[in-house]
Amino acid sequence: MVRGEILKTDEYGCFPNFRKLEYPPFHLQFLITISGFLLWITQGLEMPISVLIGWLPPLLGWLIAIFMVFFAWKKTGNKNLTLLVAYSSVPGSLAAMNSLFLKIDYTFLSQFFIWTWILCGWLYIDSEKQIWKSFGFLVSLAFIFTWPGVPLFFFLVTLYVTLLILDQDEAARGFTDYCFFSMFSAAVMTILYLYFWGEASNEIGSFGYFQPASILVAAIFIKLVWHFSQLVLRSGENKARLSLALIGGAVFLAVVLAVYFGEQLRAGINFFLVSDVLMKSVSELRPGLLVSSILRDPRPFFNSIYDLSVLFFFFPFVLLANPDGIFNRGGRIVRDFSVIFLLMGFVTIRYYAWIGSVIGFWCGLALYSVFEYVSKYSVRNANSVKNGNSLFLRVAIILLPFMLMHFSLSYPIFYQSRKMTSEYNQAFRWMKENTPKTSGYLDRGRPEYCCYSFWDRGNLINYYAQRPTLVNNAMWGFKKMAAVFTAESEDEVYSLCEKYGIRYFYVDDYREFTNEMVRFLRAFKKRSDAPEDSYAFFPEYVDSGDENVSEYASSFHYWLSDCFAIAETEVFRQSASRLRIVYCSGNLPEKNLPEILIFEMVRGTKITGKAPPGAEVDLSLTCLLQKKKLSYRKKVRADFSGSFSFIVPYANNYECGNIKIGEKYLVTCKAGQNEKIAECYVSEKDLHEGKVIRLDL
Repeated sequence: MVRGEILKTDEYGCFPNFRKLEYPPFHLQFLITISGFLLWITQGLEMPISVLIGWLPPLLGWLIAIFMVFFAWKKTGNKNLTLLVAYSSVPGSLAAMNSLFLKIDYTFLSQFFIWTWILCGWLYIDSEKQIWKSFGFLVSLAFIFTWPGVPLFFFLVTLYVTLLILDQDEAARGFTDYCFFSMFSAAVMTILYLYFWGEASNEIGSFGYFQPASILVAAIFIKLVWHFSQLVLRSGENKARLSLALIGGAVFLAVVLAVYFGEQLRAGINFFLVSDVLMKSVSELRPGLLVSSILRDPRPFFNSIYDLSVLFFFFPFVLLANPDGIFNRGGRIVRDFSVIFLLMGFVTIRYYAWIGSVIGFWCGLALYSVFEYVSKYSVRNANSVKNGNSLFLRVAIILLPFMLMHFSLSYPIFYQSRKMTSEYNQAFRWMKENTPKTSGYLDRGRPEYCCYSFWDRGNLINYYAQRPTLVNNAMWGFKKMAAVFTAESEDEVYSLCEKYGIRYFYVDDYREFTNEMVRFLRAFKKRSDAPEDSYAFFPEYVDSGDENVSEYASSFHYWLSDCFAIAETEVFRQSASRLRIVYCSGNLPEKNLPEILIFEMVRGTKITGKAPPGAEVDLSLTCLLQKKKLSYRKKVRADFSGSFSFIVPYANNYECGNIKIGEKYLVTCKAGQNEKIAECYVSEKDLHEGKVIRLDL
């Protein structure tokens, strides 16, 4: 957006690899077009582009909520139900997954297209007006051009339509017609676009023939199922033969897809099933609400109350409710897809995002169910109401606590935006202002170096610090990161730094690394089939390590984050020679460790000299990380000729980034009972030029 163009290649997110970008074009083109227009009408205001377009996610989130209020009114004409749905539509936790201010990734468009497509289907089933099929086609086309994972949604649609047909539901004919037209037309148009104007990719996360081909096959399957079901019904055959034919047809079409798109199918299935150790560690792929996980950890239970609000308590009852026939005919697909998305969210939390702003509709329906039950109960027991107590008062006393609960859980999120904590803001701002600027962000040049971090911090460093990274949130460069993370010597680290152009290292305490994860990283870096510029799923990995052995404590990443590359570990026996801390954030009381650390790799200054042969030479330097005092130390023994040398990474009197380095290095020489102390000064220039300083003792 800063350049005003869709990038075709990138080195910024997986340096030094040259990565070809093959995203679906609509999302990025949409943002660029809107931002260009807003920049034109706000000339002279100097507002960041992200702020200019940051209102798009909440706007579309509100539109979905308005659509659901319209659905409630159109289907029922019930004022009480409609008002409660409108009240409950204040954005809550699930809406925030897509619709926060500044959250401009593709998910806000995906949620909008999913529910617009479903609601167009409802309107077509109930009205049979062709215009809603046309809208469904346009939404399907935009959806395919937005998210590479769109086959998953239409796979669920295909299964659902098949069940409607088998059940001979009243909505089956209309929804079959709607699905076939919208899916078939959008898939054909996409294939034509790719053939004449686009560039097709074979990767699962990119835009290619896999998406439209799979949707085209699904559309044909839906139409065949419908026609075959009608033949069976007319001929009086039983459903068993129909089911057998459907299974056979599905297997045949799956084989056809597998022949041409086997790799994409395997990758998609692995992602959906969360099939390897790394996928299971991704926060958005964790279970939303599973009984087995609650027994081990009750936090998902309370998180679900926060996510689902009042619906959490009334979910089974609301499913059975059908006030004023709201879920009759086409309304059924709104209910059923909501249930599908919620159940998927129980297993994997990222699918809660598909329900998004529609959770407000369901919370409103839950409140209305309470309202309706209390009203009917009060009417049945009206003779027990003494002194003219009003029905309104009874309903209000019972309903008000749930309304307040929903409001208290949802209203604070209304004012949130996708912002980071001050600690992270300060760290990335420091990187942007205190590290050398690179090419490749505002121009098309090649970056001069990159920063190491764990994969889930890559995009943040790219965007907020405007610095290139070894790996990004798409896990491009994961194998390189795994190699650095698990390095077992300084020499190995420095060799990797030279190979990949790493200059800075960013570590924080965002996640805890298990021994299983470290063993997985060690196995992954040895894979010969894994490319450096993308992630290859590793479902065949089987962890067989000993949990009593601390794998993480022997890793390079641990030496950085927990030992500051100063304290020794079983693997790293001395303070670093070429790595220095240049930034730290606030300390965490329970760990007494900084929340964020940034290191720089330097050439280092070599301190060399003469001492009595065999003498022990000790070098020390005081380092102050905010209020935490560390002692940088290195020890060597003079050789038979009396020579000794150190390579040190710190410049004296460095004071920046909450770091303060002592004025002098102290060098102590012990030979028998004799002890001699000398001082040595190292400047910034000495470090970066690799200067040699002579010091005889």
